[in-house]
Parts: sequence; C-alpha cells; structure tokens
Amino acid sequence: MRHQHFEGSIDPMIFENWLVKMEKVFENIRCLVDRKVSMVASVIDGAADNWWTNYRRVHLSDKDGRSYHLGGIS
Repeated sequence: MRHQHFEGSIDPMIFENWLVKMEKVFENIRCLVDRKVSMVASVIDGAADNWWTNYRRVHLSDKDGRSYHLGGIS
C-alpha cells in the first residue's frame, strides 16, 4: 500500500481528506498507536515537514516524537 504524502495546506478539508486516507492505511497494516506519529512524520513534505520539525524543536522533549499525537492521529 502506498503512503499518502502531505505537503501542507491552508485548506482544512485537504488535511482532513489526507488524514482519513492515512487512517485507512493504518487500519490495513494494523499500525500500532505508538508508531503512527513516526509513520506520519515519514510521509510529510514541504511546509508540513517544516512545521513538524519546528514543533518538535519547540514543544517536545522526546526528540523522535513517537510518544506524542499529531492532529487527529493517536
């Protein structure tokens, strides 16, 4: 199954649609909850990746971010 890349968007529906697709991927591969954030981090690009990198730097003490939730993914 192909991962759904996301580059960021100001349109919340684009993010919501991407999130729904990612949840389907997670269900199909039986992704464990504690692996979802790292998996999502591996398929974001552009502005979304820049946001995640900066968010981790400012807010997370766990540098790999795996124990945290991203958006609606938990």
